[in-house]
Amino acid sequence: MATGLALSDIIEQVSGRGMSRPGRGLALLGGSDVTQDSAPEDGSGIYQIRHLASGRSYVGSAVNLRKRWALHRWSLANGRHRNQLLQRAWVKYGANAFAFEIVELVSERTSLIEREQFWFDAKSPSYNICPVAGSSLGRIHTEETRAKISAGHLGKTLSPEHRAKLAAAGIGRVHAAPSAEARARMGAANKGKRRRLGAKLSPETRARISAGNRGHVHSPEVRARMSAAHKGLPSYVRSPETLARMSAAHKGTTHSVSDETRAKLRAANIGRVFTAEHCARISAAKKGVPRAQDRNDSLGLGVN
Repeated sequence: MATGLALSDIIEQVSGRGMSRPGRGLALLGGSDVTQDSAPEDGSGIYQIRHLASGRSYVGSAVNLRKRWALHRWSLANGRHRNQLLQRAWVKYGANAFAFEIVELVSERTSLIEREQFWFDAKSPSYNICPVAGSSLGRIHTEETRAKISAGHLGKTLSPEHRAKLAAAGIGRVHAAPSAEARARMGAANKGKRRRLGAKLSPETRARISAGNRGHVHSPEVRARMSAAHKGLPSYVRSPETLARMSAAHKGTTHSVSDETRAKLRAANIGRVFTAEHCARISAAKKGVPRAQDRNDSLGLGVN
């Protein structure tokens, strides 16, 4: 494997200096040469910052390799590089312990991320924090960083315009179901927690929730999953404590259905036909339940 390109060679090739020397090309790590005629003026491609003694490297892509190396070097020299692994190694070993090398020249800039990912997979560079090119996916923040992010968002409120943009961006988005491991972690994290038990929502919050759910229709797939999740579960089985709380909460209150609601219920049930299985379930659920007249007689109440 040929040695990589030094910084001076990059500057000469990209800026045009040294072009008069015949046969002098860019020595790539793959062993091939790019001549002065075929080298792109902008010098876009894949590069690596390699620690000479250990071979550990940082792989990246750049539209302009010369400018990217200058930015890396300035950030590292001033202790402001975003990659803390590379920054700590630079401080420990010094600038002369590292080499900036071109891995591949890429003429099509739209292919940079694709080629960067190829070299990620091929080299497994140990100084790269994120294993996915062009993304922070897979990056794990330290507890200190997470605390800073959390503190930075405390008290922050989103403007109506920002909320509208977020809502528009989420329309039609399908979220993947969490894995079994993720569900287990969520269950363990929430075990013993009784969030918002007994909490009363303000009229404004209830109105927003109602408006947000108005007209919402679950897809057949979602309805099938909901149905499968509830199969075998007993319906309306509540503990004596829950029943007692419900009874106490309703004491002294009267419930009436408006004429408009009655009309909606009537229209929704017109022409409705229950299946034989549904009828059997209703019949089984009502077995042993006294009729209204029997209940009134047992309580000594009369019906006018």
